[in-house]
Amino acid sequence: RVPMTLVYSNNVRQPEFDPYDLDINLKDKIANADAADRDSIRTQAVDRAVQREINFTNVRKERTKVGGVPLPWDISNFSVSYVYNETDRTSPLIELDETINHYGSLDYNYALKSKPITPFKKLIKKNKYLDLIKEINFNPLPSRFGFSTTTDRVLQSTRYRFSGDDVKFNTYFNRNWTWDRDYNLNWDFSKGLRFQYNATNRAVIDELQTFDEDGMPYDDQFRRDSVWTNLRNFGRNKAYQHNFNLNYTLPTKQIPFLDF
Repeated sequence: RVPMTLVYSNNVRQPEFDPYDLDINLKDKIANADAADRDSIRTQAVDRAVQREINFTNVRKERTKVGGVPLPWDISNFSVSYVYNETDRTSPLIELDETINHYGSLDYNYALKSKPITPFKKLIKKNKYLDLIKEINFNPLPSRFGFSTTTDRVLQSTRYRFSGDDVKFNTYFNRNWTWDRDYNLNWDFSKGLRFQYNATNRAVIDELQTFDEDGMPYDDQFRRDSVWTNLRNFGRNKAYQHNFNLNYTLPTKQIPFLDF
């Protein structure tokens, strides 16, 4: 299954009056301008937003084999998602506002329907005073295990009009890259004893700024090496939390004087 979505939109708003000379009609200003300046006047006056997106959500191989026990390494236990989104905006004050978003996730879920082992069930005959021992059971394998890893990277650059030609002063850069990892485990140790574990780890992939302390742009290879180093270290941890739950149900049914 490969669910895919493609998005393209182009929204344009053209004002009636020139945004810099508010008492002049934009059409009149364009008509009275030199031919070489008309396109520039029209481009600077409009608000435009262009969006491009390709989206793959929950791509996976369906389990087609009927019956049998699924194996932990079965490809059907995995699913992946990926989203690429690019948005370009312009306005009378902003020459270009570009935002690029990469989002990807890998999910793994394994569930096993196993029958609890009852070692004394066939050894003890039916006797209400021995039912508590007869019904002793345990499950040596977890019933469900899963994890997901998600990365979300946003690259934004905003270039302002009328702020000079120096990139250090007319352009704003914003980079944000997060890496989240989630884990969960369900284990029914027996019919009455159930264990749940959930953990979440939040990390940040640090990226170099556009310019160094001397105002010079970083070398592209140096920037890439820095990113790969952070990825190999699993990012910089920002938060971690986990929860344990252990539930036990008293076997009152197997105790004669408590079986109401």
